[in-house]
Amino acid sequence: MINKFQAVVAIMLVLLLSACNFDATFSDNHDFQEGLWNMDSIPSFEFEIGNEPLQDVAIKVRSNLEYPYYNLYLQYTITDQQGTELASDLVNFVLYDEETGKPQGKGNSIYQYAAPVLEGYNFTPGTYTVSVAQYMRMAELPGVLSVGVTVTNSEN
Repeated sequence: MINKFQAVVAIMLVLLLSACNFDATFSDNHDFQEGLWNMDSIPSFEFEIGNEPLQDVAIKVRSNLEYPYYNLYLQYTITDQQGTELASDLVNFVLYDEETGKPQGKGNSIYQYAAPVLEGYNFTPGTYTVSVAQYMRMAELPGVLSVGVTVTNSEN
């Protein structure tokens, strides 16, 4: 007969495993204190690539209703371990419908967004860095709780 301790451990294990993202090669977030993204704060995310197949890279944003604009411009740069720039671009996240103001992300009071920035990329094994800067020309951008990067095996 299973005792209570074993039942609790089994339930916790099921919950832990169901919360994992098995498709992600790498996933990390940078949280901003008090929901303010200072323009001098440029979070960097370092990840390792082994012999995985093609990879997709996405940038993630979490915001709340204190964010004052309908969109968010982010500048990202991906570099390899020698510092060679592999990709760099300006990304426009549309956070709210321009006419209705309805949030476009997933959530209730905190909204989550993700945008692919590199799809089906053939990384060679090594260490890579993704840097993300806010490009909104505000010294402190309110309502942005975190920014992050996810690297997954490509379906392409």
